[in-house]
Amino acid sequence: MNRKRVYKTFIHKEAVFRICCESFGAVTQEIVRQRAILEDYIRRDPHFQHSLQPVAVKADALEVARRMARAASKVGVGPMAAVAGAMAQLAVEAGLQAGTGEVIVDNGGDIYLQTTGPVIIGLYPGGSGPIGRLAFSLQACDTPPFHLFVLGGNGPLAKLWPMRSGHRDRTGRRTGGRRGDAGRQSRQDRRRYGAGFK
Repeated sequence: MNRKRVYKTFIHKEAVFRICCESFGAVTQEIVRQRAILEDYIRRDPHFQHSLQPVAVKADALEVARRMARAASKVGVGPMAAVAGAMAQLAVEAGLQAGTGEVIVDNGGDIYLQTTGPVIIGLYPGGSGPIGRLAFSLQACDTPPFHLFVLGGNGPLAKLWPMRSGHRDRTGRRTGGRRGDAGRQSRQDRRRYGAGFK
């Protein structure tokens, strides 16, 4: 990509998205649509929203709820832990279906992207210091699609943890593209990796 990327902010209810996509309208419409679908499902199954453990979805659950439940079950947490990652992924898929070759969606630290050129992703923990200068570059061949989430919270020692859909993470475990916050909240991962960077 020879031109500079333009990121726009989109706020829907309490979610704040940073989006880079020529089909901004298609992406934002999908976010609104998927949010409405999820809210409707939660009205019919309130346990889905409040459970801190994996739950089975009802037979009539649509894709967003199914993806969240699958991702959460992989790490032993409730499905709402995967909401940001699922929304980011569905938004990217909508942008790609609209014919855009490059889509980047950051949903509060859960980043899902498909790029046509290199992209640099940095960690901004606040304050000054060496951690604030940490970044890494992804090449277009590292996507499609690439999912990144912050593991261990958003404090100064939060970790960057990149994952490619359906590939193995650094521990050799199979990963899915929508784990996002579900991985962040996993007690097992916190014990395994502790504080710092991997």
